[in-house]
Formats: sequence, C-alpha cells, structure tokens
Amino acid sequence: MKGKKVHVELIDEVTPFAITCPRKLPLAWKSQVKDELDSLVSKGIIRPSTDETSDFVSPLVVVPKPNNKIRVCVDFTKLNKFVKRPVHPFKAPWEAVTDIGEGYNFFSSMDAASGYFQMELDETSQRLTTFLTPWGRYQFLRAPMGLDEHPTRERCHPATSSFVSSEQARMSVDPEDGSFWLETIDIGLPEPLPEQVSVCPCVRL
Repeated sequence: MKGKKVHVELIDEVTPFAITCPRKLPLAWKSQVKDELDSLVSKGIIRPSTDETSDFVSPLVVVPKPNNKIRVCVDFTKLNKFVKRPVHPFKAPWEAVTDIGEGYNFFSSMDAASGYFQMELDETSQRLTTFLTPWGRYQFLRAPMGLDEHPTRERCHPATSSFVSSEQARMSVDPEDGSFWLETIDIGLPEPLPEQVSVCPCVRL
C-alpha cells in the first residue's frame, strides 16, 4: 500500500529493553525459520540489521500453523508499553452491514494476503522493531504483526470502508460465466433455486 510511511510514536518516559541472547528454537524448526526469514528479506519485509545501538531488541517467536508450517512473529510486549495509541473510531459490525444498503442478496468477504505487511515504516520506527534471532539481528521495513502501531489501522480503515461502500465494490456476473454455479448451490438447499440469471446493473469489475 502506497502513501505516507507509518511512524511509531513513543511516550516521553521510555525504558529501553534489548535482549542479548536469542530464544532457543526446536531443532526441527530451525531450517523452516531460516527459510522464512530469508523469504521475508527477499520480499522487502525485513532486513538484516547492523545497528548495534538500538534501544529496543525484541525476541523472536515461532508459532506453528495447522498445516505443519510455521509463522515467524516477534514479541513486542516490552515495546508496546511505551507506544502512543491514537484513538480511532471503528464501526460496529451491525453498523457496517447497514451501510451496504438494500437490494443486495449475496455478499463476499475479502482478506488481504499478509495484511500486516502492507504499510511501510519510517527509518526511526524500523529501528524500534529490531529483533534477535540465532542468525543475528533483523529489522522490519513494514508494519509487523504484534506491534501497537494503530496509525496503520487508522489509515487503512477509511480506505477499505470507502471501497466497500462504493459502487466499485459491487460485483456483476455474466450469465454465461455464472450459470454453472446454479447446480452447485442447489445441492445444499432443500428446494432447487429458480434458474433465473440476470446481469447486475452495477459497475463491472
């Protein structure tokens, strides 16, 4: 996502916290963790850090996934204690639903891939995200998971809200492309759906 880089602002009184020894990793995970770190570097999400004066160096956390893969995270608990949290109002789910309007019968949900890595961090904030691994220090170049950088949410929410409420988010289906779904939907219903397909008058994507 393009735009102004995210700045993580700290309160006035800060107690630095920097670990000097990485957390131990299970031997079975080491190669997976290193591969994931290399992948994040190649994607421009993190970079090796040569800065030895960072006030904050957080520990690496590895979380297993149900598909036998791993997720590389960082424990920002100590840093989050000193992060200023701008208050930004969010709509309740029922409010968001009522904003959609009348006349719509089918709805879809969207989830951004690697959503926490969409916003770039400025140079100062990158130093705050330094974390220690068995292979040395790294810094995040993009807003990571677990960091209380609420400006990211404040910036993303209006953009996504305006998209969802706009006509550009309304999907149209060509009868020739969408008719094959009728048989699939009928299987899960007690009564067959009427085979009536018409082109949505909304804007085509």
